[in-house]
Amino acid sequence: MLYNLLKVFKTDKEHKIYRKKIENILGFKPVNYAYYEMAFLHSSASSSQKKNINGHNERLEFLGDSVLDLIVADIVYQQFPDKKEGELTRTRAIIVNRSQLNQIAETLGLDKLIIGNFVRNVLPEDVKGNALEALVGAIYLDKGFQFCQNYIQKNILNKHLNFQELLTENRDYKSELFMWAQRNKKSIRFETVGDKGSATKKRYIINILINGKVSGTGEGVSKKKAEHMASKNACHKLNINRQI
Repeated sequence: MLYNLLKVFKTDKEHKIYRKKIENILGFKPVNYAYYEMAFLHSSASSSQKKNINGHNERLEFLGDSVLDLIVADIVYQQFPDKKEGELTRTRAIIVNRSQLNQIAETLGLDKLIIGNFVRNVLPEDVKGNALEALVGAIYLDKGFQFCQNYIQKNILNKHLNFQELLTENRDYKSELFMWAQRNKKSIRFETVGDKGSATKKRYIINILINGKVSGTGEGVSKKKAEHMASKNACHKLNINRQI
């Protein structure tokens, strides 16, 4: 059910200014502004003004989440023809993870459009990503799937995400190394060789030993991160390609 968002604003002029802001961020003129207005209406606003507003963005968020998953699924399917189903699923999850969506939403300026009543007027991070998903749903309803797919890929994903860099950052080198070692009957052991910095800013240094020989060294603010870096260095040194 759509609603008259004019009731949120004091004047018709304010409403027109709000719609212009939506146009400027989108880069196109909507057919039905009501979809986009609803996309940026948080449930906290509707619950506090029940007499004035019907609905909020949670239904659009549900729809947009599914549409975005399909768009990203199509991209990773086309770009990574050698990946198996499980790998494709993990790749899609890396691309559309919540922190990524929150960051993209803020970069686009969607946080400036969100209407709601938040504690101390501080916008929770996940509300931004939810609004982005709701926006995808709004574009889909207003313009159709083909336009939505082209727009999201060209103006959001390609502009704000480096796919290869993102996948490299999220690559599980440690698991890949253990799988390689199991296939090649190699033994792996991590060894903490030291740390540096103060108690509050300590950094760990860890070696990874393969068959007793140091094959990589890593440094990080935690032992887990140091092991990740050591595994990454070992994979590069041994020329181990992505295994999972």
